[in-house]
Amino acid sequence: MAPLFTGNKFGFGVQESSIEEASGGTITNPGDGNRYHFFTASGAFNVGTNPISNMKVFVVAGGGGGGADNAGGGGAGGVRNISFPTVAPSDGPITVSVGEGGNGSTSVGGDQHAQQGGASNLTWQPTSALTNVVATGGG
Repeated sequence: MAPLFTGNKFGFGVQESSIEEASGGTITNPGDGNRYHFFTASGAFNVGTNPISNMKVFVVAGGGGGGADNAGGGGAGGVRNISFPTVAPSDGPITVSVGEGGNGSTSVGGDQHAQQGGASNLTWQPTSALTNVVATGGG
């Protein structure tokens, strides 16, 4: 499975004190004043009761499967790196979908093709408009 990496430099949140109630994914506090939420499976990021300022998100899609025998490897999953000035508690939970890597080909000299990796995305409904951040799976 391709991970969806999140945190201050790449992900959800900023200062630890401003997002104590935010939850979702595997949370780490590396001591740099930031809080990181890592998703390796689909789930939800809950904003909590405090708004989050300057939320940064780094989304990685699943890579494509490789070919059989002497064929090439699959392509890397797409990446999206985006910032949001403010995410309010009223924006609701953010749905996190993590794309899996594509299956490789097992057919030597045959016509079975490797599969494309799955897309990873974040979706939520802020007060202004639906927000959907998508990273496309690799080929």
